[in-house]
Amino acid sequence: MNRTHAPHRDTLRAARTGRLGTEDVGRALLRLALGGVLFAHGLQKFTVMGVDQVGQFFASLGLPAPEVAAALVSTLELVGGAALVLGVLVRPIALFAALELLVASVTAHVGFFADAGGWELPGVLALSLLALAVLGGGSLTVLGPVARRVPPLLR
Repeated sequence: MNRTHAPHRDTLRAARTGRLGTEDVGRALLRLALGGVLFAHGLQKFTVMGVDQVGQFFASLGLPAPEVAAALVSTLELVGGAALVLGVLVRPIALFAALELLVASVTAHVGFFADAGGWELPGVLALSLLALAVLGGGSLTVLGPVARRVPPLLR
């Protein structure tokens, strides 16, 4: 009898034996990279640029409620980035951050290449965040053994 490989069985086996699989490591690496970038940009908005200047920039783009949007985006990036690194609320945060970066790609970035102000970097980040939202954060999180008690849509 020829059996095909079922990745979910590897995940279940890892959960029973306490050994991590490559999927868990890959998800953790995605979370660390994407969460780190988001956190750094959120920190920059709060400490270097200032949320008021971010709001002025959003106003120059013609975005609605630029002051509110600036506060929401800055907070999403700072708090959401930290949450992704820790592996908390991964799916909803990754989805919201992906939507934010998709909006940034079409409103604030002209052309393709990042070195010329294009949408290359925010586009790649947005698609990577969407992938993370689909995959979930994995089991290598600060939640550790209680992660199974968290509803799947929030992991």
